[in-house]
Amino acid sequence: MPGSCRCSRSTAAGGRPRRWTSSTTSSVCSPNTSASIPANLCDGRTSASCARIPPSRRRRPPRRSPLTGSSSGRVSFRAIGGSSWDGRRRWCGCALCSRPGTDDPQAVVAVTGTAGAGKSTLAVHAAHAVSDHYPDGQLYLNLLGATPGVGRLNPLDLLGRLLRGLGVRSESVPSDQDEAAAMLRDRLAGRRTLIVLDDASGPEQVRPLLGLPAGNALLVTSRESFAAADDCVQLVLGRMSRSEAVTMLAKLAGAERVAADPSAAAELADLCGGLPLALRLAAARLMENRHTPLTELNARLRDERRALHELESGDLAVRASLQLSHDVLAGSGHEPDRTAAAALCHLGVLRTPDATPEVVAALLDAPQDAAERAVARLVRANLAEPGEQGRFRLHDLVRLFAMELAERRLSERDRDDALDRVIGLYGTTVRLAMKLIDPHRVHPLHEFAACEPFALTGGADAFAWLERERPNILAVAAQAMGSPNSSLARSGAYLAFSCHWPLVYTGHHPETVTLNRQALEVGERLGDPDISALANSYIALGLGYMGRYAEALAYHRAEVDLLRTCGDAFARMRALGNLGVTLNALMMHKEALSSAREQLRIAREIGSAVGERHALGCAGEAHLGLGDTASAMAAYVEMVSLAKEAGDAMQHSDALMCMAEVYMAQDDPRSGVMLFEEALVLMRESRFRGLEARCLGNLGRAERLTGRLDRARAYLQETIVVAQECGADYWVDFAREELALLGESPEDGPSRTVDGSGGAEGSARVQNAARAEGSARAQNAARAEGSAGAEGEEEVDAVAHG
Repeated sequence: MPGSCRCSRSTAAGGRPRRWTSSTTSSVCSPNTSASIPANLCDGRTSASCARIPPSRRRRPPRRSPLTGSSSGRVSFRAIGGSSWDGRRRWCGCALCSRPGTDDPQAVVAVTGTAGAGKSTLAVHAAHAVSDHYPDGQLYLNLLGATPGVGRLNPLDLLGRLLRGLGVRSESVPSDQDEAAAMLRDRLAGRRTLIVLDDASGPEQVRPLLGLPAGNALLVTSRESFAAADDCVQLVLGRMSRSEAVTMLAKLAGAERVAADPSAAAELADLCGGLPLALRLAAARLMENRHTPLTELNARLRDERRALHELESGDLAVRASLQLSHDVLAGSGHEPDRTAAAALCHLGVLRTPDATPEVVAALLDAPQDAAERAVARLVRANLAEPGEQGRFRLHDLVRLFAMELAERRLSERDRDDALDRVIGLYGTTVRLAMKLIDPHRVHPLHEFAACEPFALTGGADAFAWLERERPNILAVAAQAMGSPNSSLARSGAYLAFSCHWPLVYTGHHPETVTLNRQALEVGERLGDPDISALANSYIALGLGYMGRYAEALAYHRAEVDLLRTCGDAFARMRALGNLGVTLNALMMHKEALSSAREQLRIAREIGSAVGERHALGCAGEAHLGLGDTASAMAAYVEMVSLAKEAGDAMQHSDALMCMAEVYMAQDDPRSGVMLFEEALVLMRESRFRGLEARCLGNLGRAERLTGRLDRARAYLQETIVVAQECGADYWVDFAREELALLGESPEDGPSRTVDGSGGAEGSARVQNAARAEGSARAQNAARAEGSAGAEGEEEVDAVAHG
């Protein structure tokens, strides 16, 4: 049919270009026909083709944009984009329609992203959508930059194919690259032509085409970044949203199948990481057997050892696509490229959410500047996704590929050594951070692998680093403790112990318990009583901070039993002190006083100042519980004096709260308020969040007793917020019961009582304690949260002072 466009022939990738011609050789492809760009690209198949343009054609004004409805062609495409597939297509199309302030399109639009991100499909859709804006036609070339087993097109071949597509006879194409580039510019002068360059290896491959005459545009796809290319805007394709990914699965695998199990479809989309290639391959798996439920495929993809095997179909595979990106770097003649390939391999050793150049330096045992260059190269190659504060992460499927690389290319010893260096990096830096935050909090002795720590400049910087890095530190500790290598498992346990104070300071008490339960398993597996004793201690302290004292008591007694025959006086002192904290919380004050006196004797005998302060606090609490307010105040006054002399803000604030509770027991809530407020200020100045819920709760109660009900209500509401963030259920219950006394109904029932139980009986005990304003036992129940537990942890600190 005259004027229609059809494909007259095709060749394999790398062969002679495919041409789109009409039924007669004198007619050419119209820009209005849908075949001006190869439609088969939408399904990912390779082609190397060029649309042929007639030698002369009168330039026509741009038509109304199919994307924006603008007749002038002037579109602010920066405001059009979006994270959705349609939004990205529109962004790309608007860039190709015009740039702000001119009728001419953006000179170069680059669509970049990791392997299988859908770059080619997006480019083809965008090119079709803007065909009316290019009345002189569109040219397409596959540059074979990431095609397995086929050499990429060199710049001269690229220019030659474009010139022939523009009607230049083969014998007239210059053999010199500069001359060919000049001829191309001459041919395009005065035209509006879109050139689609698919699968470029990088900016260098297309550099001769940069600077085309105004009105022409390049649409380039590549795995490499084009951020440094001249006069270029870049769209980096990330992962699809879950809804987009599920929609794609429905189109490929069947809408009814997806609708039958929407939760499984959503999980499948997540397991594919929102990567179009992975979604297509997963759909292909489902179509191979229409009776396979989505849940079965999900189960196979959840297995990290076989996930990439599942994402294969014929010659298409996520693994093969990523392997090519890695091999290009590994086989490069540039050292930074090879270092980047090695970094990707070593990153497969870790099981962390993200990483930093410092971690890469530790993995590679290389200088940090080399690691920084390697990370930057991985980002430019779209094998890593940049984040804030110099961080980066691997796409989930890239991470699985990196794990396979590490398994194949690194020996078991190399993998263990790399992990050990990262443990050393984190262990050293955590201790440095806590030294900057609070020099009185040290850690159990352990010799980590020598590694230069992160650079930290002060307490605020240390806090920020700990919060940013916390998920990675905990993940590395857990990974190491799960290792069959006893040395790694032991270092992992001590990294967990090093995390205790940072977790206490920031109020992450449930994580303390979880991490140290795993450390306890390590101690039992290795038959190491030191690890077992420390793990029991930290589990008990974490449970105490959450108000679960009955559970904590069993772990404290286990610690004491482990150390009964131990010759380490300090360890016994620490165990006695921590036991005393929980005994007081459970109102077992006589036994608590006995433990505190023995702890005080050992502390003074071995010269442990922090142990002495802790013992005084524990003894004071026992006296208060037994009704001896004079002895309690004497112990607390001495504790305050010693803490101020040592500059220990945490114990100082704790002692102030203890003194305030004595005033509360003496029916002097106004004096109690003053000391609680002083303690709260000191606590917040030192950023110690671990005991904030206790202080706020007692402040709320004290203000209620003074009759300042609005202030009481504000403190108690804040108590709930802080306690919920810290997992301190006891103080949530306490604040709700106090609010009930103010005439406010608590939102929920109590979640945990002072003795670790729940339900109406526990609720009544808490309420009765809150009402018994003059009772020393009630005062003790209200303040039971963590006070001496935190101080008992300081005993561990003194080990380092030996």
